[in-house]
Amino acid sequence: MDTNILKELGLIENEINIYLELLKRGPSLASDIAQSTGLHRTHAYDILRSLIKKSLVSHMIRENRKYFQAVGPEQLESLLNDKKEQLEKDEKILSELIKELQETIVIPKPHLIVSVYEGQKGFKALLEDILRRKKDYLVLGYNPKAEESLKYFLPGFYKRRIKANIKRRAIVDPRFKGSDVEKQKLQEIRFLNYGFPMGIIVYGERVVMTIIQETGQVAVVIENQKFADNFKKLFDQMWKTAKK
Repeated sequence: MDTNILKELGLIENEINIYLELLKRGPSLASDIAQSTGLHRTHAYDILRSLIKKSLVSHMIRENRKYFQAVGPEQLESLLNDKKEQLEKDEKILSELIKELQETIVIPKPHLIVSVYEGQKGFKALLEDILRRKKDYLVLGYNPKAEESLKYFLPGFYKRRIKANIKRRAIVDPRFKGSDVEKQKLQEIRFLNYGFPMGIIVYGERVVMTIIQETGQVAVVIENQKFADNFKKLFDQMWKTAKK
């Protein structure tokens, strides 16, 4: 059983072990739980109290003894909801902090900025930037490996993109005709055998060039309005020759 998602929801390993043990055993004394999980009795009590606070464990008195029992697994959804609420709060706080930090910047912005992002987190940050700026964007190239590496992130990104009414135009290699890339809403898509070894995303004044390597995903970002405008012109020329 893969319980990693429970750790993502904020449970530590001993909490998971005790919760699963209670699901199997039913109402149990703390001493029995401590013995079956190999924990010291005092530590087991602390874990049980923590699980009670998280509404995953309840207790009852039977013959003047306290028995603990697991709440049904459906209660785990409440942990996810709590995390979502906390993320929303953190997002608001972070947004206010970003505004304050931006006001403190006195150094003029360079005419041309080139940045390199490595790994999934870097590419996720770029996609989040599209949502934050609420800019329509262009996509040249489609790589299923990139989709696979972000399979848990992209569905949520696409939903938020559509909710924000952000449109995109994409030019895709004909090999991928009929794939999931065509199912996206708020998009226009055409097919062209362009032969580029990379994917390119253009939005606002940014041009993002992505490459999938054995060591992971690398994104080179060039931030310059004229550079971006030239890429948009190139895209439009290719768009005219691409097929629906």
